Amino acid sequence: DLVSVLYWEGGTEHPMNKSLQIHWLSFSNEETGEELCKVDWGSIDPFEGEVMVVLPEKVVTSGVVCRTMSFGSTEEFKMLRIAQRVLVNGEEVEVWNFNFGYVIPNSINTWSCTMQPAPEMIPPKVLSGNMIIESTFYDNNAVIARQISRCYFKPS
Repeated sequence: DLVSVLYWEGGTEHPMNKSLQIHWLSFSNEETGEELCKVDWGSIDPFEGEVMVVLPEKVVTSGVVCRTMSFGSTEEFKMLRIAQRVLVNGEEVEVWNFNFGYVIPNSINTWSCTMQPAPEMIPPKVLSGNMIIESTFYDNNAVIARQISRCYFKPS
């Protein structure tokens, strides 16, 4: 299971803090369609700092993976996007940018993106506990929320 949480910039309430709700997140094998893991985020406190994420090793060993997120918003976002920094042992190894675009107020949306591993992928046993994914949610250039997850991998 995936366990993660959002907190708002500076750890304080952001004007948009109640407007973006993540309902669930899933990872699946792009080639086979097999769902690798899914989590319901409905009961997660959005004001935590770094959190632990436990994922099956298949998420990094299955090749191309599709990440799907269901989210809702009570506010309009003109250009919703996520910038993610991947750090291993404190050093940035990858940067990912995903654009969703316009979000209608009071809507529920599903956002899927495909992630392809680097040719020289680090083994899950080495990454486990040493990899942090810092996700920053933006509306255009305004920060909405930031999520920091330390990833651990369990045998699939």
